[in-house]
Amino acid sequence: MSVLSPFVYWAQNEDSLFIKVDLKDVQDPKINIERKRLHFLCKGVGAQGLQDYEFQLNFHCDVQENGNNFVKLSDYKIDLTLRKAEKGWWPRLTSQPQKPAWLKVDFDKWQSEDDVIEEDVGDIRDDYPNLYEKLMKEEYGYRKEDFKKVYLTLYNLFMYVGFMYITSVLCIRYAREGTDFFPTVYESVGHVMKYLQVKN
Repeated sequence: MSVLSPFVYWAQNEDSLFIKVDLKDVQDPKINIERKRLHFLCKGVGAQGLQDYEFQLNFHCDVQENGNNFVKLSDYKIDLTLRKAEKGWWPRLTSQPQKPAWLKVDFDKWQSEDDVIEEDVGDIRDDYPNLYEKLMKEEYGYRKEDFKKVYLTLYNLFMYVGFMYITSVLCIRYAREGTDFFPTVYESVGHVMKYLQVKN
């Protein structure tokens, strides 16, 4: 039977690596952190259900082996914070250029560093915009747009078109009928106004 590997997400700053193991209800984790290698073994609930999961990462550069590394277990994930032996940005996590299929870049960690223990981490998008865009392109094949920005743009466009429709109908009716159409204003555009207010 082949060994099952969980989804593993990673991010970095200048002096640390952040690794998230996507497993729930982890039982008896065995985590071995060496200078050039991380070995992980446990029973937990992952993509294949409740199974034994295992993986090994051979690092691109060295990490510290002493007590400067942190492991945080929760009901739905395991977070590891590993200190780099020497400060600097790694071009990739593993020693091999080809990354395993289960290893992903953790873009959420780069957007919000709230979970990092005792760290004051900057936003990589501001400090290294080219590196961030390159990693996004490698991971997704395109630059992922911020969901909130896309949503707000489409929402505002929809509202603009709706209110332009209402204004146009009112102006045209007023030009044709004058003040005689005032009693029927709500009948002509009321349904559109209600719909736009529900969207608000």
